[in-house]
Amino acid sequence: MISIIVTAYNVERYIKECIESILNQTYQDIEIIVVDDGSSDLTAEIVKRICDENSFVHYIYQVNSGVSVARNTGIIQANGDFIMFVDGDDLIESSIVATLISEIDDNTDIVANCCVCFNEEGSEYVNRFFLDDFIADSIESKEPLYLQLMKTEAEQPENQTIFTAIGVPWGKLYRTSFLKCNQLRFNSNLRRMQDNVFNMYCFRAARKIKYINSPLYRYRIDHIFGYTIGYSPEVYYHVLQEREMFFEKYPEYKTKNIIKGYFFERLDYYLSSIKNLCLSNNYKNARKGIKELSQKKIYLELVQENRYQKSRKLQIVNILVKYNFSFILYGFLNFKHRKEGE
Repeated sequence: MISIIVTAYNVERYIKECIESILNQTYQDIEIIVVDDGSSDLTAEIVKRICDENSFVHYIYQVNSGVSVARNTGIIQANGDFIMFVDGDDLIESSIVATLISEIDDNTDIVANCCVCFNEEGSEYVNRFFLDDFIADSIESKEPLYLQLMKTEAEQPENQTIFTAIGVPWGKLYRTSFLKCNQLRFNSNLRRMQDNVFNMYCFRAARKIKYINSPLYRYRIDHIFGYTIGYSPEVYYHVLQEREMFFEKYPEYKTKNIIKGYFFERLDYYLSSIKNLCLSNNYKNARKGIKELSQKKIYLELVQENRYQKSRKLQIVNILVKYNFSFILYGFLNFKHRKEGE
């Protein structure tokens, strides 16, 4: 049996269609666990009506605690041999479960596929995560997965519109015993990218991972538009702290390619954090924030490591910060932001 965990929060507009796409699966040995993360709209009423008509659909309510807690609740309640996650505003193709389960053998702990991104205006974009199908069962063969965890575009086909990457929890089958035996759970202390960090540990523990380059999951993208500043510096830094703990615990994953990818992830987060500080604060507070940011351990090490990677952008930023010319960064980033908004 497959346990399909649906996380829902105020998705009254989408939840019925989402669950119907699951009910329409060609593979019928499933249970559906809907975890309602404290919705205040009609989500609960809609799901309960579906539960009354389908004994294998179960509704769980929790006080609003975040999607990580909701997914963890689903894992605990799952009775199936494999678990699939679906977000309550998304859809799945009728063949996704049958296709993924057909790829399972005794050593496969994760099977993953890519997606079709769509919006309410009717636009659709196929987002393939990798060039082709592959199997990852060693550190070397898992490298592409880690590179994409650290940079969305890494390893993805060129000339396609990219909205997401392999770090998502949906579009996958996870062996339930694998998750439970390895105590793999979503980190509820992280405000963002909990799924990315979850998969960082899942990919390591998995004996075999199969990637199928078929867009069988339908990912709604309406909610991801309009973010121009990005996450706060604290959000980025907490993710990097998780990476540091992972590498400390599993140093064998500090391969040449992964460490290079991690350098550029830290660079992206550092520059994005500076941008966030400059666009979200007056100059005085931005200058203070940039100074504090540049003294954080992970970013200090980033600057030191730049002698190997030789990023010109980082060199320039470091000079401006070091010699108290942050006003140049502040002025440039705000000018650029205004021009892009025109």
